[in-house]
Amino acid sequence: MDPSFAPYIAVALIILLMAFGAPVFATLALSGAVGIVLVEDFTFLMTRLKSISYSTTAVYTLTIIPLFILMGSFAHHAQVGKKLFDVASRWVGHLPGGLAMAAILTSAGFAATSGSSVATAATVGSVAIPEMKKAGYEGSLSAGAVAAGGVLGVLIPPSVLLIFYAALTETSAGKMLVAGFLPGLLTAIMFMVGIYFIARRGDMRHAVTPRASWGEAVRETGKAWQVMVLFIVVMGGIYLGLVTPTEAGAVGCRFPRGSEPGKQIISTEI
Repeated sequence: MDPSFAPYIAVALIILLMAFGAPVFATLALSGAVGIVLVEDFTFLMTRLKSISYSTTAVYTLTIIPLFILMGSFAHHAQVGKKLFDVASRWVGHLPGGLAMAAILTSAGFAATSGSSVATAATVGSVAIPEMKKAGYEGSLSAGAVAAGGVLGVLIPPSVLLIFYAALTETSAGKMLVAGFLPGLLTAIMFMVGIYFIARRGDMRHAVTPRASWGEAVRETGKAWQVMVLFIVVMGGIYLGLVTPTEAGAVGCRFPRGSEPGKQIISTEI
């Protein structure tokens, strides 16, 4: 067969398999394998599979991922999400849609301790949604704020997705992580602006919480010192070149254990 027909056959196979509801990963893998066999042969395919499966995973950069996941797990057990939501609600809770804005800020803060969007959305949702229900927020706004905030987990460093990208493209993991900070921050601000205008419509404009005093807000902020220290240590160390991303992940796993809930749970479960 003429090898020039291989791309057309592979694309047709992708369309056919997806029409039958096959998983995307299986569709791409099978169509790619068929294309390689058509261009080369089956022996070449098996040889490449044996070498690529090892060479693409046995990469030092990828060791950051379990460290960041472990860091996020420690932060979750140390109730970092609840502390961040309490802080954010003190500062913006009195605004229209303030608790939804607090959920976005909490997602941004928790994203600095976890590289997963799913973990960020699950942690923030368990804390923020009950409070928004009590305050009379619409379910669509509550769920939307938590879901949108979860996206920040793959933008604001440390980000597992950016680590994968760095490993696949052989670029600097440290530069990729630093580059994700500003887009994540701008995204969080735009989410909050959108929530503000949405919450001013209809009955949502009455769903506000009492304004906290400056002293109360500052005191509450001081209780979330672990997140600030963690972000400074991890990202500051990478940006200044003091540590590699892998070393920063290892060091970051230590800080969430500084709180009493974290010590108790980690000592009994891990």
